[in-house]
Amino acid sequence: MTLKDINHEFVEVLKQIRELNVHFGFISRRSEGAGTSEISTVMAVLFELLSIRGARPDFWITDTDSSQPNGTELQGSNNSRPNTATRVISRAIECYGADKGSVVIVSSLVKSIRAAKEAGILGILCSSRRGDENILNEIKSQPDRIEITEMNSLSSAIGRTLGIGENLAFDVDHSGRWR
Repeated sequence: MTLKDINHEFVEVLKQIRELNVHFGFISRRSEGAGTSEISTVMAVLFELLSIRGARPDFWITDTDSSQPNGTELQGSNNSRPNTATRVISRAIECYGADKGSVVIVSSLVKSIRAAKEAGILGILCSSRRGDENILNEIKSQPDRIEITEMNSLSSAIGRTLGIGENLAFDVDHSGRWR
């Protein structure tokens, strides 16, 4: 997911997930040319905004930078080596003591979903660009089924994936209630 995907609907989904006692966090990829201090500042601001709205993540890490607003550190591996995303996901699961059966990776990148599968966990492709022909072609080429969802059905997809409810759905009229 990208910064532009963090909007009111996304924050409401996170709040609902938090109310169900589901732990969540973010794994960020540092852009080429982006400075560590700029990334740290953006992460800290977003972390505080999400906290104020009742959607504070349990962790927020980057695969190339160890700084985090909540003080927990996890250093990613060198990006030039293969399967970096898989290693970062595996190390995050290990670092936070999560059970692989209770972890779901949500990403707008097919390669991140592939990395999740390589790490032995479930993934959901969530994209505001669902109609993007490149994404659809890449998904069709995958041997494993990848769940695809849009923001307004993300909570339902997470509920199905974690087995906490087939009928969970974010009410897109913004009432903030599960249907």
